[in-house]
Amino acid sequence: MGRERGLHALSLYTPSEQTGDGVHHGYIKYHRKIQTSEIWQLRVYDVSKLWDWILLNANWADNPELGLQAGQLSFSLRFIANAMESKDGRGKVSKPTVKTIRRHLQWLFCRSFVFSHSPQNLLVLPHTH
Repeated sequence: MGRERGLHALSLYTPSEQTGDGVHHGYIKYHRKIQTSEIWQLRVYDVSKLWDWILLNANWADNPELGLQAGQLSFSLRFIANAMESKDGRGKVSKPTVKTIRRHLQWLFCRSFVFSHSPQNLLVLPHTH
């Protein structure tokens, strides 16, 4: 994906070969700026949008000023709910409730996608090497 208009926020990297299972293995590079794009605004809230938001907003390096390490995120539920705001094609705004955010975070916790150090509202992404 080149520098075509609207595509600069996402770069896709794939390995040169497919494995025997027919699935491409590798990673994508997802630019944080995508959160300001129209496609992000049009995306209706669901747990996968929350997961993407956590990945995009977690610290990528240690931040001693805030007392956070790489992979950690400090937040409020209200802040996340506001960040999950979306607009339909007619401009109608919708966002999840704090209760919905809490329920979806619990879903992510139960499946070990994230770990919590509450009550400080600190999420920690698990390290995968």
